[in-house]
Amino acid sequence: MKKKLFNHGLCLKIMKISIIQMVLAICFVSFCYSRDADAQGMLETRISIRIEDKSLKTVLTKLEKEAKVRFMYSVEVIQADRTVALNAKNQPLGEVLETLLSPLNILYRSTDNGIVLTPKAIKLGQIQRVQQSQAESPADIVIKGTVTDESGEKLPGVSVTLKGSTRGSTTNTNGDFTLDIPNEKAVLVFSFVGYLAQEVIVGNKTTFNITLKLDNKALNEVVVVGYGTVKKSDITGSVSSFRFA
Repeated sequence: MKKKLFNHGLCLKIMKISIIQMVLAICFVSFCYSRDADAQGMLETRISIRIEDKSLKTVLTKLEKEAKVRFMYSVEVIQADRTVALNAKNQPLGEVLETLLSPLNILYRSTDNGIVLTPKAIKLGQIQRVQQSQAESPADIVIKGTVTDESGEKLPGVSVTLKGSTRGSTTNTNGDFTLDIPNEKAVLVFSFVGYLAQEVIVGNKTTFNITLKLDNKALNEVVVVGYGTVKKSDITGSVSSFRFA
């Protein structure tokens, strides 16, 4: 029997294919590592930001500009209309997101296209407790009204606050205001420069017509002018007031 000759050509082809496959595999691994490194690099970007009492959506938009990233999320799912505050100075974006999102039960994940935001998974029992709590806690009551002076002129810029809290509003150019209150036991405080402050218990009313009275004590303060003293109520021009100890 004749022995089969060693096929050098076939061997070279096999070796060539193996080398190509190895090169492609190395390139693929390097590419994936590079993509992961780029995604991780976004979270290492250092930023400084200070925002008070703004919606989560507004804060995320600001972070996008500062860190040059893109956030992907559903406004409804993560409740992006919630009011938040954020204060960071030269911190990595990852740490900033942890500070901002962790108390809101929101998870973040970096991808090739940006950072994906999703709510944390909640167990059924937790959902039921939240729903029960919401059912037991009545929704806020929306009240509205108008503020005028004693002559019936509508007063713009009047401060309307919920006593004992930071919740409040101001009247518009027509003297109208709108405010959400927790219950009918709430007390509203109306205040305006030159007028006596007034407190009103809400009760079962949702619409109010408030009349503020002039503060005569403030109007009768003596004002020093260049040629003597006069009562503030008698001055028609612009003056500056000073108090001396």
